[in-house]
Amino acid sequence: MSSLFVGLASLMAFLVYAGSVIIHIWTLVIAYNSSGIAAAILSFIFPVISQLYWCYYEWKISGLDSPFIQWIIVLLLIWIFSLTLAIAGRFLENKKTRDEASASVAGDYIDANYPIGFGGWLYLVALGAIIAFGQSLFYLLDTLMPLYTSARIQEISEYSPTLAFAVLFETVFNLFNLSILLLAAYQCFRLKKAFSKTMILFYLSALIFGFIYILIISIVPEIDKRVIEEQWGQLFKALITCVIWIPYMIKSKRVRNTFIY
Repeated sequence: MSSLFVGLASLMAFLVYAGSVIIHIWTLVIAYNSSGIAAAILSFIFPVISQLYWCYYEWKISGLDSPFIQWIIVLLLIWIFSLTLAIAGRFLENKKTRDEASASVAGDYIDANYPIGFGGWLYLVALGAIIAFGQSLFYLLDTLMPLYTSARIQEISEYSPTLAFAVLFETVFNLFNLSILLLAAYQCFRLKKAFSKTMILFYLSALIFGFIYILIISIVPEIDKRVIEEQWGQLFKALITCVIWIPYMIKSKRVRNTFIY
């Protein structure tokens, strides 16, 4: 039964892949017609981010009447169906995974003393990652990307090059955040050993990028001191996150027993 679910999930995944290629080409056309060659190049380099942005752009113009949005919704529903089938298949294989928990996988000994499988504190890890992804995506689409599409970034650059650099730094950081979280999501569903290292990288990068960002905006005269104080608060949160979750990723038996491939 599990192989049936996996087979159907693979078929749905192929449809999603084919549809994604078509949607991406469609996105490039919209970007070029709306903002020129530079927007099309950026959309080509960042496929997922560009689709989300131009979907938001089309939504503001036409709402659900936009064919672009309609087809993205169809593609999203197929992806959700594929993911549901894949999760069902993984669930049915759970007993087999438990039976093999005492075996050696890729040369590493897996502790037969449970916990094993997605649960416990891993739910908080997933919740935090989802919230972080949503925050980065919303900030990128709602605040940063309009600066580039409206050419406002050029005005900022002429007014204060350091401030423009701070905006660029924020953009790179949020794109990095989204990329690393998408990679972590893939590794999580595939039960990859590298998942814990990817999450550690995510936690550390938030701390490092946050500190560098404070250094940058501290030398921008136009930045209000309250903004800098707020960023120090965000940096403290990132530090607490590292103190809590990096040791968990390193020491957790559930993480070691679950992510084995």
